[in-house]
Amino acid sequence: MRDRRRLTACAIALGYALLVCALWWRVLLRGQICAYDCVLEYWPDLRFQIDSIRHGALPAWCPWSLGGYPFYADLQSGLYAPVNWVCIALGALFGGGAWTIQLKVMLTMWIGLGGMHALVARRSGSHVAAAIAAVTFVLGSPLLVHKNGAFLWPLMYLPLAVLATSAFAAGPTLRRAAWLALAIWLCGSAGHPQGFFYDLVVVAIYTTSRAIAAGPRAVATAVARSYLACLAAIALVAALLLVIYEPSIDAVPLSQRAERGLGYVLDGGLPAAALRELVVPNLDTNWQLDIYVGPLALVGAVWALVLARGRAARAELAVWTGIAVLGVLLALGRAGGVLALCYRFVPGFTLFRIAYRHKVIFGFAAALLAGEGVAAAARSRTRRQTIALVAIAGAWIAATLVVNASVQTAIELAILAVAMARGAMTSAPVIVRRLACGALIALVIFDLWRAGSEKLAILQAYPSEPNAAALAAVAPARDRFRYHVDDVELPVGGALPYAAAYTHELRELSGYGNPIASQRSLEVEARARTAPRVLAHFGVRYLLGGHLRPPEVAPLVGVRGFELADAAPIARGYARAERVAPTTALDRLAATTPANLDVALVEADAPRDLPASAFAPIDGELVAYAPGDVRVRVTLPAPGVVVIDEAWYPAWRATIDGAPTAAFRANYLSIGVVVPAGTHEIALAFAPAGYHALLALFALGVACALAFAFGRWRWLDRGDERADDRGSPREPAP
Repeated sequence: MRDRRRLTACAIALGYALLVCALWWRVLLRGQICAYDCVLEYWPDLRFQIDSIRHGALPAWCPWSLGGYPFYADLQSGLYAPVNWVCIALGALFGGGAWTIQLKVMLTMWIGLGGMHALVARRSGSHVAAAIAAVTFVLGSPLLVHKNGAFLWPLMYLPLAVLATSAFAAGPTLRRAAWLALAIWLCGSAGHPQGFFYDLVVVAIYTTSRAIAAGPRAVATAVARSYLACLAAIALVAALLLVIYEPSIDAVPLSQRAERGLGYVLDGGLPAAALRELVVPNLDTNWQLDIYVGPLALVGAVWALVLARGRAARAELAVWTGIAVLGVLLALGRAGGVLALCYRFVPGFTLFRIAYRHKVIFGFAAALLAGEGVAAAARSRTRRQTIALVAIAGAWIAATLVVNASVQTAIELAILAVAMARGAMTSAPVIVRRLACGALIALVIFDLWRAGSEKLAILQAYPSEPNAAALAAVAPARDRFRYHVDDVELPVGGALPYAAAYTHELRELSGYGNPIASQRSLEVEARARTAPRVLAHFGVRYLLGGHLRPPEVAPLVGVRGFELADAAPIARGYARAERVAPTTALDRLAATTPANLDVALVEADAPRDLPASAFAPIDGELVAYAPGDVRVRVTLPAPGVVVIDEAWYPAWRATIDGAPTAAFRANYLSIGVVVPAGTHEIALAFAPAGYHALLALFALGVACALAFAFGRWRWLDRGDERADDRGSPREPAP
């Protein structure tokens, strides 16, 4: 029996791998790759991780883009996700080309297919129903819209989280606590925190419904009996997620996501007309608003409720139906009314934008219900129940005819007919039943693939090597200066693609709008549209693209753009400092040039006793430069303030000749240090407080979770046996 289950699991895994390859046939046969965010941001993120590990360093501070930013606090980088580790290892061996991000996309989708299959097979006892649910989940429009983005990746682990939650609720043990913690970690480390939040919404509603169904007394008894398992689950989740989310406490308030009002949350809701695409896909050209999941999702939900065996089963199906409805209402944004209430009264709903993204909650629940409906329809049933199933299917077909009769209507009719016919085949030969099952799965794949063809086709050519002349022109941007690109054209970038800063380790002040990008760096870019010379104060010597052209600048050779001869160096010493408000500092910088700035502009975080010497600004000398490690040498005739061209962040630690000193904001975006007279070496090290402790806690959490999950100790096995006695899952039928 065990060998048969392993063989079945291998066959399912191979089948889904082939399906993923078929979905991305353009990648395999045409040399294309996922477009937009994948190439613009997520591949550079992965490339930075690969290069950092190659150099034996943690990817904590990224200096190559956006003027520098705290990479360790980037919640969507996937730094602590196992799939990233696979891609990093392969990238370190074979080069960190853009194929690494495509591999990550495909692996994550494969995991999503397998996870949903495991969840529905465990619930329904049917591999056919599980396959329908898995395909509906990944190929349904709500999730396929986000196929190129980190937003999707946490949702691919949601089936595993629900499966682990269900097992833990049925009987809490240390082993199941470990599996639950691992599943939550996979969700929380995979990518965009917005996707993880939606995972938590689904898990929270499902867990609450299980607790309500059991009753407060039963829940209290279970917690009292299994308090160690409950505490272990909480402790392991904290250990695994703190290293990911604790750094954002400092990063988010300094980023463009710091201000989030009701309008920010409600923006981008589904229009009511988009709901017609529940029954007929692609009625307009805006594929981002598509919500089609095929006929079996909604029809199957009603089928499953009609044929549910027992009050408890019907109640749980009603919960999943409610989750699906909630997802649609949230996606409607202002028109749905629910999201505004959640914004006011439910923690977490104030954090994220683009209301239509909530439809992924619907997509998950609808896929699960599609599998439940297929399993229910395949069971033996009464004549009255058969009439009910036919009536429900007829209502769906009638709706498609009213909305927009098309070839899709015929496909949907065939899907519903085959799904219902399987229930009348109990006496048919095995080969006939298997052919019907295969036909049903094939029809669902064809239906959803056809509906999502535009989304699957949004790819681009594999990135080529950046313009050699442009790279040669901006070579000093490696450590002494920066460049800025102003001719951005999505999805490839501008005169230099976004990824060039990472692949060639060049310091860029512009770059793709990372969610935790410093709000100040974005304000500097905005000011540059009217006062381009302001960029020179932040080390920008090269203006690529040709749209920003300050007067009296030299054109670059071999590439469209200009060179600013007067650009602030990596370090410059000033005789005195002036304390000003941030807006005043930016105004002053925009109104002058680096050569005419004779005072360091500092803010409230600067030391009280600031130098008041008298000498002309003095340039420092670069000693060494690496991500998170900057060393300069400067000789001052009297005490002064040295401004170092690296973006300020609270985690920077400064030393002068090895002795600690204060680092503070200077010249709006950079780092200032008070330096005594004489020749001194100033070192800046990016060293977030407590980060290594969080890493140690994370490593301990992973070790403990894996030990509990896979360990074979008698005391763990006895706990699992007692839990299984309280309710063992059904074995899936082949």
